[in-house]
Amino acid sequence: ENKFDLKNEEKEKYIFTYMLGNDPEYYKVSNYISEKTGCKIVHVGRRDKELKNVLRNAYSDGPIEFLKLIKNAEYVVATSFHATVFSIIFHKKFWILPPKKTSSRMVNLLEKLGLADRIIYSLDELLKKDYSKEINYQEVDKILNVEREKSINATSRVTLTDLFSQIERGNLKQLNLIIKADVQGSVEAVKQSMEKLHNEEVKVKVIHAAPGAVNESDVTLAKVSNAIIIAF
Repeated sequence: ENKFDLKNEEKEKYIFTYMLGNDPEYYKVSNYISEKTGCKIVHVGRRDKELKNVLRNAYSDGPIEFLKLIKNAEYVVATSFHATVFSIIFHKKFWILPPKKTSSRMVNLLEKLGLADRIIYSLDELLKKDYSKEINYQEVDKILNVEREKSINATSRVTLTDLFSQIERGNLKQLNLIIKADVQGSVEAVKQSMEKLHNEEVKVKVIHAAPGAVNESDVTLAKVSNAIIIAF
């Protein structure tokens, strides 16, 4: 936030909606919150004809614009892990409809932060809750800080300086990588890119690549094989 200008550039209050896939319930939830709040919708996605009150479609916006839209939204409705993460970072009120096939990382995160009640799969589920319910971000931040400390203490961190030093000394002939991403397509794309990054001194080898969240098995594998985990 200190490096980028994230000031609001929209002329009206809005809810930010971001969908991967084509879930009819997502449109229903977005339209419902738009109607209840009187806010228009700034949507990121290829389709928006099912949405009733669209201010604009921001599908072609870049990453900084994406952050601006989340930070300045009144609400966030999304099916995306990244939109979920940034909603939490910016302390937004949000509702998440996890995709059925790739939801484990999203669900695990929200459960760990005590935010499982922000997960819905239909408008009917939302109607049983208070759509305007505030999130106790003071408690969420406490949990995040604890988890951050656990992560730091549980893993030995390897810096780029360490790696370059090992390469210069000739101690590192092969760089082992573990790749995790949202979906298999992303995993394959990152894997192919990483495997091209080799030279005469060091060979890059992807020893494990799979969709989903980084888990204990990944960390253990990284420790025993001296690998770096790359997660998207």
